[in-house]
Amino acid sequence: MKRLLYSFIIVIAIIAVASCEKGSVGTSITQTEAEVIMDSSFTVQGASATTLRIASRTATQLLGAISSENYGDLHSDFVTQFMPSSLIDTAGVTAELIDSVKLVLRIPTGGFTGDSIVPMGLTVYELTKQLPSPIYSDFDATDFYDASKPLASTSYVATNLAVGDTLQLLPYRDVTVPLPVEFGRRIFNAYKNEPPIFNNPTTFAQQICPGFIVQSSFGSGRMMYITRDAVRFYYRAKAKKSDGTDTIYNRTADYLAASPEVLNNNIIELTTAPSVAGRIDAGQAIVQAPIGCDVSLDFPTEEIMRRCSVLSQSGLGVLNTLYFEIPAEPIAVTDSIMPPPHLLLIRAADKQKFFDREEIVDIDYFLAAYDSGKKLYVFENMRDFILDIIDEKGLPDDGDSQLVLCPVLVSTEASVSSTNSSVTNITPYINAPAIARLKLADAKIKVVFSAQRSK
Repeated sequence: MKRLLYSFIIVIAIIAVASCEKGSVGTSITQTEAEVIMDSSFTVQGASATTLRIASRTATQLLGAISSENYGDLHSDFVTQFMPSSLIDTAGVTAELIDSVKLVLRIPTGGFTGDSIVPMGLTVYELTKQLPSPIYSDFDATDFYDASKPLASTSYVATNLAVGDTLQLLPYRDVTVPLPVEFGRRIFNAYKNEPPIFNNPTTFAQQICPGFIVQSSFGSGRMMYITRDAVRFYYRAKAKKSDGTDTIYNRTADYLAASPEVLNNNIIELTTAPSVAGRIDAGQAIVQAPIGCDVSLDFPTEEIMRRCSVLSQSGLGVLNTLYFEIPAEPIAVTDSIMPPPHLLLIRAADKQKFFDREEIVDIDYFLAAYDSGKKLYVFENMRDFILDIIDEKGLPDDGDSQLVLCPVLVSTEASVSSTNSSVTNITPYINAPAIARLKLADAKIKVVFSAQRSK
């Protein structure tokens, strides 16, 4: 996003309306006086806008099924390709020495919504052909696997209570799915025959393994997000000790893993609850994730710019800040479904273009984190939104007033030179079901600018 400093002539004749506050901040030797003016008379209109699909753009995978009368019925499976290891241990190892192979799904502690102990099931199928790109949450996988040939299945819970004390202390829970040992031996033999194939994940997907589809097969009451999935090999390696005698070592290695560099996609289905549909029909602005609703806004861009327009009889002025505050009401607290942790504010015309790119692009956008204490989303430093329009076009067009609020996942990276973190990626929010009512009637837009006048 551009960061432009722009000075312009502003309307000093704003007239002292009840919503404007003025204060003289001093005079100079040139007999000029600076005024700081805050105008909070602006209002915003908006409504829920159905979101039928998203592009995840993340390696995080959503699995499970959950139902809430204040949210709806949500079901998610996922498909994934794998990044193969370019170095597989073959020293003293043969395919016959591979004892077992497991798919390992890692859930961070607390990385689920719903009941942690309800038994649920999953089934794994190997894909029969490569996934398409781009790929979206409404992807139909029917023609990409053979439903009559499951590779593996298991039941699982989301708690560590059934494991040993040491594992209970770990910050994650691993769900392990035993795979046929023949699958692991096929991967091993493919590497021994043509190691270069494993240097390229696309070639690997085309010639060796297109990937997996993991389906939530039975049970309901929990939605969990998986931060890592990998195929783990358990094998034996023959070697010699330092005294020259033969020995066998038991070894473990993850030779396939999902990663941001390969295709991953959550296949998401949502039936909105009647209570939520009723709120939307009544005109309430509802945001819902991972799919469901964004909120379309009619933002008073032209009004704000009119207040900051050029009049020859006015003094030189500078727009200082533009602040947008939206109260948000949780509506599914009893089911532990909370408002999205972040909202993205962007021109409606730019939304698809923004999310179809894997990197953050040069588009005006603004982020607000949910303040659970004050129950607010606050967009600060929106000054550049107005300045960029003035700089590029002079006057706003219809697209500058049609904005949209979207639930998003914000990835950050700590700076080595300061205590601040920088945003590295913004993707549609898929970590958990989320919903909130945005109270637009109580939203506040504050514009603060300063001007100089001769005394």
